[in-house]
Amino acid sequence: MSQIKNDCADFLFIHVPKFSSYYKPLDEFMFINYIPMGVFALCDILNKKGISSKIKHLGLEYINDKNFSIAEYVKENNIKVVALSLHWHFQSYDVIEVAKRIKEVSKETQIILGGYTASLFSNEIMKNYDHIDFIIAGDGEKGMLDLARLLKEGRNDFQNVANCIYRKNGEIIDNQITYLADYAELGNVDYANLSYLDHYNGYRDYFKIPMYWSLNLSVEENIKKQVSGATSTFPLMVGRGCPVNCSFCGGGRDAQFKICRRTKPIFRPANKVVDTMEQALSYGYESFVVCFDPFPNDESYFVELFQEIRRRKLSCGMGFECWGLPTRKFVDEFEKTFDKRTSYIAISPESYSEKVRKMNKGFFYTNDEMYKIMQYIDELEIPMLIYLTMGLPGESSEDLNDTELMTKDLRAKFKYLMSVIVLPVQLEPASPLFDDPKKYQAVTERTCFKDFYEYHKKPDSNPYSYLGYATESLKEADCDIEKFSQYIFNERCKKFCTFYIKLFGKFDVPALAQVRCKLIHKKWLKMGYGKPPLERRTFK
Repeated sequence: MSQIKNDCADFLFIHVPKFSSYYKPLDEFMFINYIPMGVFALCDILNKKGISSKIKHLGLEYINDKNFSIAEYVKENNIKVVALSLHWHFQSYDVIEVAKRIKEVSKETQIILGGYTASLFSNEIMKNYDHIDFIIAGDGEKGMLDLARLLKEGRNDFQNVANCIYRKNGEIIDNQITYLADYAELGNVDYANLSYLDHYNGYRDYFKIPMYWSLNLSVEENIKKQVSGATSTFPLMVGRGCPVNCSFCGGGRDAQFKICRRTKPIFRPANKVVDTMEQALSYGYESFVVCFDPFPNDESYFVELFQEIRRRKLSCGMGFECWGLPTRKFVDEFEKTFDKRTSYIAISPESYSEKVRKMNKGFFYTNDEMYKIMQYIDELEIPMLIYLTMGLPGESSEDLNDTELMTKDLRAKFKYLMSVIVLPVQLEPASPLFDDPKKYQAVTERTCFKDFYEYHKKPDSNPYSYLGYATESLKEADCDIEKFSQYIFNERCKKFCTFYIKLFGKFDVPALAQVRCKLIHKKWLKMGYGKPPLERRTFK
C-alpha cells in the first residue's frame, strides 16, 4: 500500500506510544498515547520560521490503518529529517525500533531524538544506537530550530547548536546544555495548533481517561469504555520545573537541573495560557488537565489565570492535579471558574502514613490538613480524586493496611469523591530512588537506558506489575525485586482493586471487585485473547 501523502512536510515529528503492554484485566493495550506538550510548540516554531513541519502519532495511524508503515511513509515522501519524542521511559523500546526501521529503508533521513529520557541517557543512546544522528537535550526550542535550519541548508557545522549531541567523523560530540527557555519564550509559542497533527479529530476523541487503548477492541468499544466526565481532555501547558524532590519522581528539582539545567520553576504568562485554551476549545475540546503546581501555598498565579478565564467567559472543565494541598482561595476561584460536570481536583497523599509521606513526598501535609481541605471541597460540591501509591521507601505491610482503611474512610466520608486510585510506581529514571537507592534503603535493577529498553521490549511488560526495585522496609519481600513486585501486585488486587464496587453508594466490597475483574478476564478469553502475547508487537 502506498504511503504517499501529498501534503507531507519537510520535517516530521513522530510520537511513538508504547505499542504493546499486557495486564490481565486490560488484556493487550497501547500506552503513552498523549503527545508531550512541547512537540506542538516545536512544530509551531519551525513552521513559523519557514520550515514546513507536521506531526504523526503512530497510535492514531495504526488505529486508522493497520497496514500503515511509518518507515515506508518517510521513504516514499522523501522526508529528510524526522524527530522522535522519547520523553517517558515506557517508550524506550518502541522509539529506538521505529528509528531503526526508518533508517533501514531511508538511509539519508536524519533522525533526531528529544525528551526527558533521551536527554538523561543521551550519550549512552548515541554510543549504542548508531542509527540515531542527533539528540536535542533539555529545552529544545532553540536547538531544534537551529539544527533544522542547518539540515535544510545541507550544512554540517553543528558546533553551535544549543543542547545538541551529534556525530562527527565517528566521534560523539556533546555541545552541552547552554539554552534554557525563559518566560517570554514560553509565552510566544503555540501549544494547541492541532492542524499540524494528522487525524487530530481522532486524537481528541480517542485518548483520555483511562489513558490506554485496548488493541483487541474496536474503536467504538474503546470509546465506550472511557470513564472521564469530559468527552475530550486537553493537557494544558502552564509551566516547567519543580522546587522539590519526591523520591519516586523523575521530574523533581535535581532531575530538572540534571536534564535541563533548570534551577527553579517557570510559569507561562497567564494570558497566553488562556489563548491556548481558546484555541483548544476551537478544535472541539471540552476540558483541560493541569499537572503543574510548584507553589501550592501560593495560589496567586492560578487566581490570576482563573480570573482571566472568567473574564473571557470560557466555558470548560478542568482537572487540576495538586502537588501539595490547595488553599481555600484556590478552591474558591476554581469553583467559580469551571463546569463541575467535567472538572475535578486531585490530591496525592501517596500513603496513609505521615512518616512515609514525609520521607518520600516533597510537599508534606498531615492527614488532618488533607481531610479539612477535602471537607471544604466537598461542601462546594467539586468532584475529587485521591491518588495513592504503594511500595514506597520506608513503607511496611502495616502501612499498606492503614492505607486500605484510609481508602474506605475517604469513600465513606466525602460525597463528591469520584474515586480513590492506588497505583504502584515503576522506578523512574532521574528520580532520587533511581540515583541513590542506598539512601532509601532500596535495591534497583535498572541503572541505564538499556535496562529500560530491555524491560519494555518484553511482550508482557506493563506499568503495574514489575516495578524494577525493592525496599528493605517491606520485610515480606526480603529485598528481592521479583518478590517485592509480586507482593505489591497481590496486595493491590486484594485491597486496592481498580474495579472496586460500591453498594448503596457507600460501602466497598473488595471481594466483588475481584469477581468483576475475573469476569472481565473471562470475557477476554471468550473473545480469543486474555493471555500475554507471545511476540512483542512493533510499529511498521
